[in-house]
Amino acid sequence: MIPAEDALYRIQEYRGPCRGPNPLADADLCERLRRQTETDLTQLLLPASELKVRVKSVPKPKFALGQLRITPAATDAVPPDEVLGALTRHASGDWGLLEPSDRRQNDRALASGGRLVSVYRTKNGCRFYVITDAGWLCTTILLPRDY
Repeated sequence: MIPAEDALYRIQEYRGPCRGPNPLADADLCERLRRQTETDLTQLLLPASELKVRVKSVPKPKFALGQLRITPAATDAVPPDEVLGALTRHASGDWGLLEPSDRRQNDRALASGGRLVSVYRTKNGCRFYVITDAGWLCTTILLPRDY
């Protein structure tokens, strides 16, 4: 292989200045180019120790949330991404900051279709509730003062 004639080498040479210093020395890059196949380019540009794959697992819901509602105060105080995260946690049975006795009550309500309550805190410290009514037809996000 002649590095100047290899397409991947030319791409590396062109893109390198755009993204800053190359984490690999040119000799190491050429050595890796010789060992790669067309379908295995995963370790071409970065050392293997720097390759990281993040897999986000979404827990399986234990019940249906029903119709979703949010109070005006909660809309103002809780960012949308944190509302979504709280709903995901609530539906999977993660009750947040709930007291142990209330957790046991929620666990019993899961079996009987009863009322479910979760308590969470936003990143900026605002406490809020997620409540699914008995029968699981409606879930409401609200602040303690809205209760």
